[in-house]
Amino acid sequence: MVATEDIGQLMARTLQQEWSGLRYLELEGPRRYSQIDAADTFSRLLGKPVAAVPAPRTQWQATFEAQGTAPDRTAARIEMLDGFNSGWIEFERGRTEYSQGSCAMEEVFRNLLQRA
Repeated sequence: MVATEDIGQLMARTLQQEWSGLRYLELEGPRRYSQIDAADTFSRLLGKPVAAVPAPRTQWQATFEAQGTAPDRTAARIEMLDGFNSGWIEFERGRTEYSQGSCAMEEVFRNLLQRA
């Protein structure tokens, strides 16, 4: 997981640089978080219990479509999630320009809750 603020900062720096050809940028947050980390963070910030509950894989397609993913795009999204969940998709440091963001998940969630 990575904060949109970190994505914006990386893109702003990149657009100000002189370069040509292809570049492969990889960006992740300051550390890796799980869904349980997210639930625990929300629990702390809200002062009440929040539980991470896995959605059955058989419901992913319908859930993604209900969230607005086009039906012809759900298979690719599921394949991507399977790749992350299995560890098959991993950062390729050395073959890409790797960056690590600085916005911690708790900071992002706190800002979201202040806007609500």
